[in-house]
Amino acid sequence: MCEAVTTILNDILKVEGIEEAFSCFLVHRLNNETEKITTWQQELSTAFRNTNPEQLDVAVRQYLGIAYGCSQNHLKLLMELLETSVKNGTLPARKVCEIIISSELLQHSNPHFWVECFKLIKTIIDLVEYKGVREIMKGCCEKAKTLPWCLNSGLQPQTQALMEVAQKIMDRDACLLPGYLLVNELQKAFPDCPHWRLSALFSDYVESFRACAQMVSIIGQTEMRPVVEHSGCPEHLVNPWKLDPQTLRFAVKGTLPYAPELLEKQTGLLRYVLEQPYSRDMVCGMLGLNKQHKQHCQAIEEQLVELVILALERTEVEGDEQATQDLWIHLSSQLIYFVLFQFASFPSLVMSLHSRLQGRDLRRGRDQLMWVLLQFISGSIQRNPLSNFLPVLRLYELLYPEQDQPLPVPDFNQPQCTRQMAMTCIWIHLTKKAQAEQANISWPVPAKLRAHHDFLQHLVPPNNAALAMGNDYRIALLCNAYSTNQDYFSYRMHHIHPHYRVQLLSHLHSLAAVPQANQTQLHLCVESTALRLITGLGSGDVQPELSRFLTEPKGIVSAESEELNRALILTLARATHVTGIDGSWCHELLATIAQSTPHAWAPQTLECFPRAMAEFFTQHVVPKENKQQLKKAVEEENRKWASMNNENDIMAHFGVPGAPPLFLCLLWRMLLDTNHITPISYKILERIGARALSAHLRKFCDCLVFEFSNSPGGQHVNKCVDTVNDMIWKYNIVTIDRLVLCLALRTQEGSEAQVCSFIIQLVLLKASEFRTRVQDFVKDNSPDHWNQTNWHEKHLEFQRKYPEKFAPEEQSGGYHPNFGNVCLRFLPVFDIVVHRFLEIPQVTKSLEILLEHLGCLYKFHDRPVTYLYNTLHYYESKLRERPPLKRKLVAAVLGSLKETLSEPYQAFLKTSAEEIWLPELDYYIQMIKRVVDVISGTNSNSSTDWRFNEFPNAGAHILYTTCVELMALSVGPTAIANGLLDVIAKGYVMIPSADIHQWINAIGLVLSALPISYWNVLHERLISTLSELDSWPFDTSPFDLFNFKHTHCGLLHNRFSYMLALAHSVWHHAGPGQIASVPRWVRECLPAVVRTEEQFLYVCHLVGPFLQRFHMAIVDLTNALYELLAQVDQAQAELKYMDPVCDLLYHIKYMFVGDSMKKELEAVVRRLRPQLQLRLRFIAHLTIEEVHAS
Repeated sequence: MCEAVTTILNDILKVEGIEEAFSCFLVHRLNNETEKITTWQQELSTAFRNTNPEQLDVAVRQYLGIAYGCSQNHLKLLMELLETSVKNGTLPARKVCEIIISSELLQHSNPHFWVECFKLIKTIIDLVEYKGVREIMKGCCEKAKTLPWCLNSGLQPQTQALMEVAQKIMDRDACLLPGYLLVNELQKAFPDCPHWRLSALFSDYVESFRACAQMVSIIGQTEMRPVVEHSGCPEHLVNPWKLDPQTLRFAVKGTLPYAPELLEKQTGLLRYVLEQPYSRDMVCGMLGLNKQHKQHCQAIEEQLVELVILALERTEVEGDEQATQDLWIHLSSQLIYFVLFQFASFPSLVMSLHSRLQGRDLRRGRDQLMWVLLQFISGSIQRNPLSNFLPVLRLYELLYPEQDQPLPVPDFNQPQCTRQMAMTCIWIHLTKKAQAEQANISWPVPAKLRAHHDFLQHLVPPNNAALAMGNDYRIALLCNAYSTNQDYFSYRMHHIHPHYRVQLLSHLHSLAAVPQANQTQLHLCVESTALRLITGLGSGDVQPELSRFLTEPKGIVSAESEELNRALILTLARATHVTGIDGSWCHELLATIAQSTPHAWAPQTLECFPRAMAEFFTQHVVPKENKQQLKKAVEEENRKWASMNNENDIMAHFGVPGAPPLFLCLLWRMLLDTNHITPISYKILERIGARALSAHLRKFCDCLVFEFSNSPGGQHVNKCVDTVNDMIWKYNIVTIDRLVLCLALRTQEGSEAQVCSFIIQLVLLKASEFRTRVQDFVKDNSPDHWNQTNWHEKHLEFQRKYPEKFAPEEQSGGYHPNFGNVCLRFLPVFDIVVHRFLEIPQVTKSLEILLEHLGCLYKFHDRPVTYLYNTLHYYESKLRERPPLKRKLVAAVLGSLKETLSEPYQAFLKTSAEEIWLPELDYYIQMIKRVVDVISGTNSNSSTDWRFNEFPNAGAHILYTTCVELMALSVGPTAIANGLLDVIAKGYVMIPSADIHQWINAIGLVLSALPISYWNVLHERLISTLSELDSWPFDTSPFDLFNFKHTHCGLLHNRFSYMLALAHSVWHHAGPGQIASVPRWVRECLPAVVRTEEQFLYVCHLVGPFLQRFHMAIVDLTNALYELLAQVDQAQAELKYMDPVCDLLYHIKYMFVGDSMKKELEAVVRRLRPQLQLRLRFIAHLTIEEVHAS
């Protein structure tokens, strides 16, 4: 009861009159005073215990109110009694502290009450659980705000009392609460120190977490730059580059004292990405922008303005508009996209340009700028109000200040005329829009645009009805000026977004099933297109795009074509291998394929598959076909054919849907025996249909392999091959590309696989028909179709010279030339043939012969460098000991692109085949310098038109050509990876100090794009570096020597920090499979090495910055870190850096794992020394008593 407490306090404070009168002369008996205090304490405890919990707050406040008005002696007595009530468990410590700290009576104007209250808090705060301590600290900060800014000597006791409480709370050895929580609270709730007297305490405390911030920061992150890919930017590619769309800052975890540069706006990164062609998807991914949601992004708008200003300045300097043409085309594309989806505002963007350009004389690029604005205006003015476009007129007045003669009409035979007349075209669009809106605006044509306007008006029919398509640009000018009259656009797309590729593949599978597609030519066209779509999918695109079909996988699986499904599986295997992702994601897709077209894979192919995919096919066994039974079945069909004389009987047996798919075997046998084919055979082929004939082709391939395997050789083999060639070139029964594709994808093992390869070689090279076609096609055609004015004529000329016919349709109609030709159709087949040959070491010579004769076709490959990259990457282990073959592959596939290789490698290609080249450090420095120069813009390869290149931009081009060259070197992965790492570790003296991060970024890009055998070398080097840390001879902290800025700029021992920076760069650029290997490496490899505190801190510096990328593996990593800490704790008598280590572990808890690992971690924490247990008790949920008991 509150009354009972009041009564006891009145009794304590009661003073007799005589006692008061003679207070200066009385001597108190100590025993009596002690007895009285004990009695009062017991009464108070009883009163507090009997007080209703709801009334306890009131009772404590009354207690404080009475104490507030007491003399100093009585105040001390009451505070001591209150302290004892807390310590004996009568009152909860948190409640008492919070009531005190929030009391309005706690004013610095009553110094005794203030000081005694804070002394009490300091004494009992040990009994408060950590969340309460955090609240008490907040209260202390609020009370500190009430102190005057100028402190006189009379306020020193109050200030000191408050400071002592704050100091105790921040005392790392006291461990009243997780320091990680407190530093977060201080920086969030009190970004400005509540009082200057606390500033040193606060700043020192926050500064003590700089070590933790260092351990979770990527070295040089602000200077790292990605390579922008074609793909729709899957999440794993974008995540490391995420920026806040409002602030453009990195999304750092926790409120730690990060380095200032990590908290700045990353405008340089965003601008770099925006400058790259085909970067729109990545920009949206980086900023979290969604096309479905109209979301204005000021940062994009600002950077588009900056890029336009830079383009104007560059055009002014270059003096030649043509030199910056590609830049303006790119800017046009970016502006249209971001304004169209309302990420940027067109009028706001134009007004910003107007503001920025005032007072600057940048005229050389003005026509280009107006052409860029025209691209957007012409396509959007009909759907938007006129007011959105009127700011362009103000920009026009600024950029075209001429008051003299009208601007001259440009030469319409030159493409630049479209730029020079862009402003007039904009004017025409605006006047038409004004008329449509019936705006009361009279717009006479400005004098300076009069000549342009009159010229365009003259071109408009009926003034110039005779205007026809020619080699000039008058029609283009008309389209620019009057496109809203009747807007037709048609162009050839070179780069197809992976989303649309997969969608088109699904449509083609649907199309293949309709009856009209069961024609030989159309079926061939559909299957060839589908094959190119499948094999052309980028490795980074496969999982993100195909995952959308997992709920309905039949959409991308062919119902009948085993070859297309096998090609899809090979693409899945390649993509899984290159990206390093877990192959189990596609099991449902594989199951659907196994159901639609059941098939098996040869051991040599399964050996190259990623483990998850290989296990799937090992578990889903398909019965092997008995070749003897196949031979008997063919002989039986042959006997039936010979015994039938009636055409109806023959048609009834061989042409019905359920007949055995052996007709091509029968025709081949017939040709082999009689050298001719009867006319009824064509009727049967027509009855079977192109779709069903695929099954006959598979049986025919198996029959051929069996026949050749058991052939006596010599003339018989020649006869067999000649017969096959007759079926292709003389009787037009099968095409060479379909036959070779089917042969290459059949399941052949052991010697039969070698025989199959031998057959492919003979079919392709023994007869002259195909070789002649290839030679003439390569000689007479150029792969740069966009630079040719007569490409179609050349195409038709080749068709006339080598017409293709298709039985049985050759009588009814000819071949449609737009469906390509046999050489172009063969290219994706050749890709697969090369891969199959690589899997069989015994046929290396055959592969070299094929490359020698047909490798020239790769000149026309859509993606030659990408294909070679995938090949060298996927078959790295197969090719590691076969340097001459790698060299021949490079020479064949990049025969027409040798200038993309380095000069030393080009010289190496000219040496004898037996020569082994061992590059030295200078070579690797040169290779990395090429990458650095391109990414930094020093060497941008501006002559390349990226609209028609296999790569989207210069960065992607230099990255993959560099990787191809490195993988093609004679030396092994270990030497190459060490050479790359040594560019920094040993060659840093040759690198400009200010550019070091650009070089480290380039090495990270390259190493992360190479196979596992290359970037695993980094792990080995890190183990070696850790081994050097088994002793610490340095007189400085590990945090200093692990700090890249300190060691690099201070010229200190840099071995440790440089290796950290290299690891950070590689892992920052790493794909999901690579980054997933890091926790496994920590768990499996580091326990054998880590014994010292410095080694453990180095591990924390390595993995700390990537915690958010480990996803589910964060649990394994956290367990591994605790076990390593326990190992170090056992091995070392003294630990100097417990606080930074514990800060990191709390960072992991609060930012990533929460309490999900409480049980596992508690067991480890209980094994640690008491000082560590005390600090980590909030993770393991240990009490102080449990810690002391240990």
